[in-house]
Amino acid sequence: MLSGRGYGDEAIAADLASRGVDGESARAAIAALPPERERAASLAARLGPGAKTAALLLRRGFDPDAVEAAVGSDVAPGGS
Repeated sequence: MLSGRGYGDEAIAADLASRGVDGESARAAIAALPPERERAASLAARLGPGAKTAALLLRRGFDPDAVEAAVGSDVAPGGS
């Protein structure tokens, strides 16, 4: 499962869509996971805070708000 391998909701939704899972079923599957912010925080605690961790989380489909909360800095595109 992608969530157990450190992927965010966006990546999981894209993977499910590529496998032919309808949107409603994908949303239900994602809703059954631990909250994205908790998953991002767990990864950040393991990897350490900082820009590299933030970039990894973003590449893995985590929402920028979840990444920001996990690493403690502004990670939005164009942010400081």
